[in-house]
Amino acid sequence: MADTPELSGLITAIDHVRYSLVYDYLLTVNAEKALVWSSSWSPPKILFLLTRYLPFFDTTIVIWYQFRPQATLEECLIAYKTTGWLILLGIFIAEIILILRTWAVWERHRTIGIGLFVWTVVTWAPIMTSMGIFLNSLECTRTIPLILHNCRVVSQSGVILAICWILLMVFEAGDC
Repeated sequence: MADTPELSGLITAIDHVRYSLVYDYLLTVNAEKALVWSSSWSPPKILFLLTRYLPFFDTTIVIWYQFRPQATLEECLIAYKTTGWLILLGIFIAEIILILRTWAVWERHRTIGIGLFVWTVVTWAPIMTSMGIFLNSLECTRTIPLILHNCRVVSQSGVILAICWILLMVFEAGDC
């Protein structure tokens, strides 16, 4: 495998992601042990742990894909789709934590809680739908030359992905 600028850049980017995850984890692991692991189990604790550890799973899938040149096109597609859903799941869980914090700031007022719930459903249903449409539109093709991976993703629904992220921004704006 020849060393090319693309290959070097990709390896550097993957290393940065890997080191950032580990560095962030190491910075806060003592506080996590003291504050989270010693507390009783609750829905917010589960949400926190999911947002904390899902990125390790996402990153593992990406690294597996990037360094498995013999992957079939179907395996590449499964890896991309799985990563897409996991990233969106991580965003959704983080947003739920922010919704719960917003509700707590409003002293868990019933009307505010109902409003936040309705806002979440009304905005996240189309976000999930647009992501599903986008991920179902993905197709893999072989790359030439083979650099680390043997397929690349093409899609006819880039506009749908943009809609997904615009809807997410709308949700963020209304979540204040």
